[in-house]
Amino acid sequence: AAPLAMAVVDRDGLVVSANDTFAALVGASAADLAGQPAADLVDLGSDARTWQAYREVLRGRQARLRCTRRLKQADGRSLWAQVTVAPLPPED
Repeated sequence: AAPLAMAVVDRDGLVVSANDTFAALVGASAADLAGQPAADLVDLGSDARTWQAYREVLRGRQARLRCTRRLKQADGRSLWAQVTVAPLPPED
């Protein structure tokens, strides 16, 4: 398993896939995360500037977002994590 927690999110903000490391951090299985809104897992909406920057990355208008945010666990607990959001390179 990759040591870094990673999730792939589509342009609509829905989780396409996540690795086991990310799933363990939020207390879910990787399969259960597919289709969930990323905003339900990572507290990106707690301030307007971060939310706007996140939406700009999803739309391809900004190259990257790096911030410290809470990961929301399935049991209601949360933990702080360094979050980086970046678009995947286009497929050839």
